[in-house]
Amino acid sequence: MNTPNHAKTFCPAPLAILSAAAACAIAGCSDPADKAAKTTAIEPKQIAQPTANAKDYILHAESKIESVGSKVTGSHAGGFKRIAGRVSVANGVVRAA
Repeated sequence: MNTPNHAKTFCPAPLAILSAAAACAIAGCSDPADKAAKTTAIEPKQIAQPTANAKDYILHAESKIESVGSKVTGSHAGGFKRIAGRVSVANGVVRAA
């Protein structure tokens, strides 16, 4: 019986495909954060006390803050739910929270 010996057969196509895929993955994996402006963290500042001309805003327990974050690969919605508290604003500046 004449059976083929697969151990002696070498096909370079799978190796070439894997090499090409690895090269594409390495070349295509740049970090978008490398092009963004760098920031630094600072110590938190003490919020000033409310002034006479400050306007108070009451946040009820069912209040929420919504946001949209964008990045190279798309965007996502986020935020905070069930926020309660009080914020005082004078001349566009938060004076107390």
